[in-house]
Amino acid sequence: MEPIDITGINWKLTLPTGSAGKPTELTVGEFSKLKNDFFFIQNNALVMHAPCNGFTTPNSTYPRCELREIIGINDAAWDCSKGTHSMIYKISCNHLPKNKPQLVMGQIHGTSDDIIEIRLTGSHLEVIHNSTVYGTLLTNYKLGTFIEIKIIAEKNQINVTYLNKTITVKPKTTKGFYFKVGCYVQSNASKGDGNDYGEISLQKVTVSHK
Repeated sequence: MEPIDITGINWKLTLPTGSAGKPTELTVGEFSKLKNDFFFIQNNALVMHAPCNGFTTPNSTYPRCELREIIGINDAAWDCSKGTHSMIYKISCNHLPKNKPQLVMGQIHGTSDDIIEIRLTGSHLEVIHNSTVYGTLLTNYKLGTFIEIKIIAEKNQINVTYLNKTITVKPKTTKGFYFKVGCYVQSNASKGDGNDYGEISLQKVTVSHK
């Protein structure tokens, strides 16, 4: 198996710990030095684990263990009408909650809401925003399988590619964007999954802005 390759030393990690509306946030550089129950290295991959009863951010009812892009010491905020912005990553989903088997594995987020999400629902890998499904990249995903996803934002549009399938999204806004990747489970105790969890393994991430 290939070694972990995370390009860019600055990421903000949100953990499902802390308090209601105030989950733990850490700026992450040396991944090998950070280890807890929700974020650790195993089998040459970063494992991110989010219990469905974990603490959430103020605008979400679902917990996460997720990396948010930072440029320098500041939160990233780029414009997809200018330049080319890409995130290529190799990821596997290891576990989905039983009652609502749904987990977001990557995002482009805007100033106040996500722009697109790469969401696994059962065996279907979808590109979505809120209740709009822009398309399905894969219909027969098997848990534990590593897949490589490419997200490229340029010229006022976003292309999401897996193998030879590309889904194109034209966002209504273009500014204040940033990449996120990790385990953003889409279930909680109200869905009957209070004792369940989501988990992913992340082996490679390359982010570039040109």
